[in-house]
Amino acid sequence: MPKIKNDLTDVEQHIVLMTLYRDEWKYRNEWFMSVFWRFVYLSLIITFLPNFLVAVNTESKLVSTLPIWVHSIAGIICALFGLYIGITESKKITYIDLAYRRIEKDLPLEYQIKKIDNLPVKLRNNNILCITIYTVIILLSITNMVNEYLL
Repeated sequence: MPKIKNDLTDVEQHIVLMTLYRDEWKYRNEWFMSVFWRFVYLSLIITFLPNFLVAVNTESKLVSTLPIWVHSIAGIICALFGLYIGITESKKITYIDLAYRRIEKDLPLEYQIKKIDNLPVKLRNNNILCITIYTVIILLSITNMVNEYLL
């Protein structure tokens, strides 16, 4: 994109385009967090529902007919699906951010947001969050399965 001219209509169009990208970024980020937490809760509930029912002395014929390892496997599958969706949504956010940064480069230097470019690895916080939390859920599910056979 060429540098901004001093023409008022060019500046306004540039600002409108930046606003549209920023609004899309905010929407995608809110959607990511909503979906992320839903899959985290769902994975944990599926995995530990039999354990929770035993802890509160409640019986459910539907839950008790399936062994604990089935719940753990279902929790792992749910966590892997959540990881896939989270990484995909994070990638969309990254593309929107890159497009916004390209538009921002047309602004005068004093109006550009300074970035830290000397980082050895370029990871988004959303990716780190997804990988860390879903890995912990998967490890808890595996531990739940192993614990069933040890007791």
